[in-house]
Amino acid sequence: MAASKAPLPKMIFSPNCAAKKLCNKPMQDREPSVHLLSLEEVSKAPKGHLKPLGHPDFDDSWAGAVDVLEDLDPETFWTKYQPKKPFILKGFAKKSPAFTKWKDDAYLKEKFGEFKAKTEPKNEDRLTDYCNQVRFGQRIECGDDIIPYTETHMKLHKFMPKFKDPAFDKYVVTQMPDAMAEDFVLPTFHSCARRDVDDSGPVGGGPWMTQMYENNVWISHNGGRNFSTSVIHYDMNNQIMCQFDGTKEWIMWDLSKEAHNIPMWSGLYNQERHEAQGSDDSPIDPERVDLLRWPEFKKARWVNASLEAGDCLYTPAFLLHYVRSYGRNVAGMSMFQREEKYDPACNGAAVGEPLPLSKYDVMWSFPEEDRSLLGWNIVKMGYPNWKRNFLIPLAKLARKSKGQKL
Repeated sequence: MAASKAPLPKMIFSPNCAAKKLCNKPMQDREPSVHLLSLEEVSKAPKGHLKPLGHPDFDDSWAGAVDVLEDLDPETFWTKYQPKKPFILKGFAKKSPAFTKWKDDAYLKEKFGEFKAKTEPKNEDRLTDYCNQVRFGQRIECGDDIIPYTETHMKLHKFMPKFKDPAFDKYVVTQMPDAMAEDFVLPTFHSCARRDVDDSGPVGGGPWMTQMYENNVWISHNGGRNFSTSVIHYDMNNQIMCQFDGTKEWIMWDLSKEAHNIPMWSGLYNQERHEAQGSDDSPIDPERVDLLRWPEFKKARWVNASLEAGDCLYTPAFLLHYVRSYGRNVAGMSMFQREEKYDPACNGAAVGEPLPLSKYDVMWSFPEEDRSLLGWNIVKMGYPNWKRNFLIPLAKLARKSKGQKL
């Protein structure tokens, strides 16, 4: 009889400290016991153990703040920043009507109240995605304090009267309706992505405008010194976020240089090729970093950015990041895919003036925007590129057929 396999060792996890509402505030406001070391830990814990990201104990691995720019042309963007380097475009969001209009709760409720938005807990935790799975050669065991991931949908006219209530632990993170996109003026630094010969760009715009993938909006409120939090994660697309109210604190890592120092739940990123099979997040608790469990993380070089109301931030695909959001917080984001490539000739067109996001062609619209669409009322965050995968190949096939039936 074959010998039975020995059971895998267990790795015990609890929800992150912010999700448990112990660390959703500055360290000096927390109970001291949250960061207290045991007698065993005192003798062997490295500097930074059980401290939050950004604490002075992590200064040894700080690589500086991201570039802060007043303006940026497409050539410099595509050749210097696009693949891996984030930056802030200082003050650009003030060009958007949203910078003033979206500070008004009544305006958001009355103008966009009938749109249904996706909401999530203010302090994100994704541990339930991995309970009882095998990761890092061990079985992930979750304790009794597990916090189930909950995603709900509600009309904005119901969300807005509640979102300042401390007992209402939800924030909006959803696709942006085109009606909201009219208030959001997009920078032009990312212009001049190559378009197919049969793709002349959006009506009323031009071929200089880069094909956008998806638009999102964030709305939250954090009273006093509390803040909402993400998990440490990366996304699959290049992103332009503009801050219209409140502030966001970003901490970021370049995975092409630091992936070997940072554990990721699913290991989908390939450091050698700077590619990924999908988005992923890290088991590290950002507000209480366990350096005894993850000792290599102390070597990971990080940069930071403070995104203030009126600023825009560019983050490239695969940039690992963690975000704290403060106060009444409203931001818009538009994404374009990493497959977009720079055309120095800008498709034969001059770059135009900054335009509202509603003027751009966007791959996936808000779920409830148009009842005539097959995808009406379906959240399409992360859907494939139908134009690149289907429409353009069909157009090329039609050209080759020289008038013959396909």
